[in-house]
Amino acid sequence: MSDKKIFSHMPRNLLEEVASLPDMLKEPFIALYCLEAAEGRPVEAREVAANIGKARAYTHSLLLQLERLGLVKTSKKGKVKLFSINPELRGKKE
Repeated sequence: MSDKKIFSHMPRNLLEEVASLPDMLKEPFIALYCLEAAEGRPVEAREVAANIGKARAYTHSLLLQLERLGLVKTSKKGKVKLFSINPELRGKKE
């Protein structure tokens, strides 16, 4: 999916959040958004890492930074931490 298609499907408030992020956090945030939309469920850090071509541990730390910023929510399934876009940021596309 091209960047133009990805951004045309994102709600405006989410796009504004992405624009305000540091460059190193934009890629995992957009990958998480796309994977979650495609899968319809929260995703693991290893799935995001495979999508962006970075190490899982590095991607996990970036996703935790996004969680601290309030953009990502986490849950656990056994020993595995699952990440999803904060539902408060999701909304109707304007």
